[in-house]
Amino acid sequence: MARSLIRLREVMHKSGLSRTAIYDAMRAGTFPQSVPIGARTIGWIEDEVDAWIEGRITAGRQPNRPRKRAVPHRARDAKRAAAIPA
Repeated sequence: MARSLIRLREVMHKSGLSRTAIYDAMRAGTFPQSVPIGARTIGWIEDEVDAWIEGRITAGRQPNRPRKRAVPHRARDAKRAAAIPA
């Protein structure tokens, strides 16, 4: 299979991440690194981006994945009411 390079706009479209989120994730080592194409041009290896997306999908479907619980509305509303002086 031939490897192909994709530019930032397509990476953003495929991953659903913003430009800043992509660069932050690259810096953190959690997203594929870009490769230089020319003097002022970079791209990403499409297979690596696709593998990252598949990994995110797989991780998101883990049955034992801890989830953050939302604060119930009554409890949240009670906190707000208690904070307002009578």
